[in-house]
Amino acid sequence: MPVKTVLAILVAIVGWVSFRSDKSWVFYVTAEQSFSGNLRALFHYIYQQHKDLRLTVINKSNTDLNEYKKIYPNATFIESTKDILFARLRCKFVVITHGIKVIRGPYRYLRGIKVINLWHGIPIKGMANLDASSLQKSSKTKYTNSTFIDLFVSSSSTERALLAGCHLMSAQKIKITGMPRMDFLLCQDADLPRDYLQLMNTIRVLKNERKLVLYAPTFRDYDQKAFGFTEASITRLLNICSSNSAILAIRPHPKDNILFDDFFEQFPSLLDLRSNVFPDTNLLLRETDVLISDYSSIWIDFLPLNRPILGFLWDEEKYGSNRGLMYDYRTIFPGPISYTESDILNQLSKVLEKGELHNSCKQKALLKHFFHHTDISNCSRVYDEAQALLG
Repeated sequence: MPVKTVLAILVAIVGWVSFRSDKSWVFYVTAEQSFSGNLRALFHYIYQQHKDLRLTVINKSNTDLNEYKKIYPNATFIESTKDILFARLRCKFVVITHGIKVIRGPYRYLRGIKVINLWHGIPIKGMANLDASSLQKSSKTKYTNSTFIDLFVSSSSTERALLAGCHLMSAQKIKITGMPRMDFLLCQDADLPRDYLQLMNTIRVLKNERKLVLYAPTFRDYDQKAFGFTEASITRLLNICSSNSAILAIRPHPKDNILFDDFFEQFPSLLDLRSNVFPDTNLLLRETDVLISDYSSIWIDFLPLNRPILGFLWDEEKYGSNRGLMYDYRTIFPGPISYTESDILNQLSKVLEKGELHNSCKQKALLKHFFHHTDISNCSRVYDEAQALLG
């Protein structure tokens, strides 16, 4: 029998005789998930509203989380194997935002734990089982993995159906609670974590009462160097913004952060809003006036603010054949779609100069499609669903 299997069995035996507290929650920070987004929002809510609970953050990333110990002095932040073992043996709830690999390993046979997957984005492009490149032989693994999840959150009945198809998961486990991170998008400034409030004030200083135009593309599996804009078009974008009391910022997918190093060095007036600088996307959206994006689901998060959204699908055919899309994009996208650099430049000029192309009616209709809830009680609903798992 493999050593790893023996270890997992021993951990399971110890777990069986260990006391597991219903008041103990564990949150996983990984290379894929920083201490931001849905994870941070739910953690912050529970820390503020349910002070009798014991919260532990397991840091499996290369990021230093010491600064958060000052913000959340009554929570525990751990990294060592021994501390993680003790936390996993005692906790009742485990919170993740991606796949289950990070919580398995030596803990794969542990029982009596409730696993909550907050996920990290509303699906737009092909994903998991619905990825155009997905292999049929991997379907059994996807189904097996889904059995380890007790609660999966979603924002609408449509997303619930898509998630069930993507992950081959029982729809009964997928609850329409809303995304926890939306509470950070819509709440009052005073309700934000203090480090987020400081970051938002930093953005406001950088804006200096100008409009913020945010370009936020997703990553490309087929070419990590794919970007969409040339140096000449970036110069034109900056000029258009400057002429209209606006500032241009770029927020690449975290996988592509390094790709943009040269652009930020070459264009000092280009605002760097990468995730290693500003970790929470929804914090940036609060201060964004015009959003330019592609197949990223960031524009869905932006819908509740009812501000202009422009699409730039410069590689539509290639991207569609690689990943595939969940929707007919021309039908579902809320604003005008451009396929060339010159067209997106013209569209941005119209928005900034004349306020044109803001289809508020379509955005409001899409808001109802993607969000059953548009309040700031998303974290509360997730917490209530988690408590319901206890019976």
